[in-house]
Amino acid sequence: MQHIITASHSDIEAEALIYPRYETRGDLKKSVEFFCNWLEKKIEEREKKMIDEEKLGNIWVCLIGHSMGGLLGNMCTYVHYFYISYS
Repeated sequence: MQHIITASHSDIEAEALIYPRYETRGDLKKSVEFFCNWLEKKIEEREKKMIDEEKLGNIWVCLIGHSMGGLLGNMCTYVHYFYISYS
């Protein structure tokens, strides 16, 4: 996916991130919380890098997953869209 985006849109910098497999076991709510926190941290790191490099633009996130990873991505999107707290 990273190659397709980069090859078809030369003005876009794409980065592929893989969520650790072991973080998807156990309680679904905890897994969603861990995934959301991991994703937020990755976005914050990318934002800081853009500021440090004085780059302008937006960060777009494309979640691709299957099985449990697909469920986590879906739930994380849902949680953030409706501002649901799992605390």
